[in-house]
Amino acid sequence: MPPKRAKKPAPRSGSKPSNANSIPPASTNEGLDPGKPVLYIEHCRSCHVFGRRATELHATLQERGLKQLQLQLNALDRPPRRGAFELHLALRPTAEATEQQALWSGLKRTPRAQKWPDMDVLYEQIVQALNKDQNQDQKEESKKKKEAKATATPKTPKKRKADATDNLEPRSTRSSSAKRSKKSSPKYK
Repeated sequence: MPPKRAKKPAPRSGSKPSNANSIPPASTNEGLDPGKPVLYIEHCRSCHVFGRRATELHATLQERGLKQLQLQLNALDRPPRRGAFELHLALRPTAEATEQQALWSGLKRTPRAQKWPDMDVLYEQIVQALNKDQNQDQKEESKKKKEAKATATPKTPKKRKADATDNLEPRSTRSSSAKRSKKSSPKYK
């Protein structure tokens, strides 16, 4: 019979016990540029394939022309779920789930081959989301410019130019009813 293992020494006071399952809290915005979009990927840690696929996915997207896209892996306060491979896109680094757009969820797909998204479809979704944001920014800027222009210069009515169709002859001051009444009345001499 093999000898028993020696017990681990008790942790010192003031220090946390080290546990193999404990995960350090993730700081979501550390090292990210605040002006660029972020791809958030939650992947399972039970197998190294999930992490490798996540980094390969990001590298492929950057090769296709999304150089500004940043990557944040497992940026949650809790450990990632077992079997999870989920993608979310945020236009700016954020910890709010409401500001992130869900792109793909491989959580419920039982065969592992179905957990990974199709690259062409994913690329189109990201490009569409980024273009939508740029269009909204341009609309907001144009509205601000219009409002600033409207407040800066008050509107003045424009003078109407005379057309060839306008009657430029002097008008008589009498109305037509006054002319008729004078003709019909007898003349006194």
